[in-house]
Amino acid sequence: MGEALIPEIHDIGKLTNKKHNFEELNIDLNTATWKGIQEHHCSGNFTKYPTNLDTFLLCIADSKASAVSRAVRGKGHAVYNVYKLWKPPREKMTIPLIKTDKGIQEIINFIASKPTADEFFRKYERFLKERSEDANPGCNITSLYVHSKLTGQFYRILKSIKNKQIKDADIKGKTKGEISNLIRMVGNKWKITVLKVKIHFPQNPVRAKDMNVFKLMEEFIGDIKKRYPDNVMFSTSNELLILSPVESNLLEYMENRAEKFGFWLEIKSENQLIRGLNLEKMRNVSSKYFELSPKINPPICEICQLRKASREIVEGEVIEHLCEKCFNIRNLGATLPKLADWEKTGNPKVVYIKISLEMDELVAILKKLYISYLKEVGITNAEEVVEIRFSLLSEFQTDYNEFLSALETKIINKYGEENVQQILKDFLCIKIEKTSEIKQILKIYSEYFKNFFPKFRENLSPIKVSLTCANVKFPFIWNWKILDNPKDDINVSLIGKGEMNLKAKQIDELLNIKLPSIKLLHDLSRTSEISKKLAWIMLNDKSEKQRYREFEGLRKAILSSGIDYDDILIFAKIMGG
Repeated sequence: MGEALIPEIHDIGKLTNKKHNFEELNIDLNTATWKGIQEHHCSGNFTKYPTNLDTFLLCIADSKASAVSRAVRGKGHAVYNVYKLWKPPREKMTIPLIKTDKGIQEIINFIASKPTADEFFRKYERFLKERSEDANPGCNITSLYVHSKLTGQFYRILKSIKNKQIKDADIKGKTKGEISNLIRMVGNKWKITVLKVKIHFPQNPVRAKDMNVFKLMEEFIGDIKKRYPDNVMFSTSNELLILSPVESNLLEYMENRAEKFGFWLEIKSENQLIRGLNLEKMRNVSSKYFELSPKINPPICEICQLRKASREIVEGEVIEHLCEKCFNIRNLGATLPKLADWEKTGNPKVVYIKISLEMDELVAILKKLYISYLKEVGITNAEEVVEIRFSLLSEFQTDYNEFLSALETKIINKYGEENVQQILKDFLCIKIEKTSEIKQILKIYSEYFKNFFPKFRENLSPIKVSLTCANVKFPFIWNWKILDNPKDDINVSLIGKGEMNLKAKQIDELLNIKLPSIKLLHDLSRTSEISKKLAWIMLNDKSEKQRYREFEGLRKAILSSGIDYDDILIFAKIMGG
């Protein structure tokens, strides 16, 4: 039995109606993975328990990768489907548990073939994604798929801890009670560093080639995820949640890489006991900036304003002064080729659409939704027992990534691949003919947001969307200042003409407003630029009956929808363009 234990396969028995460690089958496959399947618990519910260091660490990893504390149990029968807090589930699984002797033998044969983790996920992915990790009511909030992946990550992190001071000899020959005490001791002594790192760039991008900085950020985050695949627990386009052994040099590596790229890092960290890993308690807050000269002689770089400009760029009558780093970013080449081509061939209108997700806000909102669910299943002290664990964020990550991918695919299908430039996975640029096309983009976003995250429409949403519209040659920095600072769930700005900010639940009301003719929208837009009061008089003027009737939809929206008058006027400008 010299092969490595594959921790991801430890709960394969949960796909059947048998005791999931298969101890009742009285089979010994004599492989490390089989031993992990049988020995990854140390409780009264199972006869078998860890008998070597690998299964001991797997037992701890399994617990850390669970959705909730084992103390949280609601009332009612087993619930095998996953209750996603942001999207209430179907009534039952579409794939039934494996109950036949033939089906169970197929699983045993699969385990005996010594599969890799990738082979396991390829074969059972759909089933694993439907089956909840814990079928107890109130605990069924993550899938067996996410739990299996996360157990593998935790297992390898625990294996990588140096000076564990526990060896095989400390495990072998011990009673279940002694192993249970040893697990408690480890939980109260071993520590892991929890890190939240947000990445920032100092540049104020002006031209399309200055936006290469986004591709550098993507490269930076991609490098961390590739180098430390087990340590990254959650990620967005500018934020990482990381677990690492206390003695790891992971943060130092990130800081060195950030300095090379010219980024600065906003860091929250805490060395936490394994027993009480907590997403909400990171008390050490710091920032890591790259070294700056104490004195910068002019000219100063016009893009980052942090370094001496060593390059002079002359294009026609325009002269720019750039530092070496910003010059190199601009000269990386056309990493956003469509944007560069649009700049060269004319000055078309473009819409930038940026999806933003704040991790701290996500945790807070998931906590509220979870409290509500726990109360539904009879847990009266939900506020006291609730906690958001890494597995729930991993479950959300899967759906969030699918949402971004589906949204981009739909937009490309609607506007054509030649008219859509991906800047980041959550950041697109769309070439349009008229500003009124923004309504269609909002409609697509609303449809997919409603499909993936219906609970966020009813409550507060951690996901924000911002759209800006301007000509492609307009300095990008003015778009970015709005895109990077969303004021509400849905934000739309016509650069230089105004913006509207809405709650997610208001979007359907906005999109369903009965609009007057394009000419009247033009007239209303021009009037509002002179005076909003005058525009209000125009909307309510009964002297022209036809116009009064056409404005009825806008009047109703202003008076009964809860959407601000200013936002309605901006929408009129959008639809009149």
